[in-house]
Amino acid sequence: MAGDEPVGYSQVEDQGENLFIRMLLLLPEYQHRGLGTRLLNQVIELARARSSGVRLEVFKLNEKAKAFYEYHGFRDEGETPDSYVMALLPDER
Repeated sequence: MAGDEPVGYSQVEDQGENLFIRMLLLLPEYQHRGLGTRLLNQVIELARARSSGVRLEVFKLNEKAKAFYEYHGFRDEGETPDSYVMALLPDER
């Protein structure tokens, strides 16, 4: 939040064995400040406490987002016509 205005949004779905990041968005002017990393680390820590993995899909055209997740240890697990399916499994952290 910047004052009363939201600067981003995240949605995480509990799928039992995994947490699935449905969405993690920040307004462009709030990117590259560590906020996305803090949000992602909270999800990773929750998954670690549950001994579960974290999965997500990232649009193929969003190379910056894919690089962000790869930097944080996510690996390609597959793909759809529009997205890469990525995962961070418990034994990979």
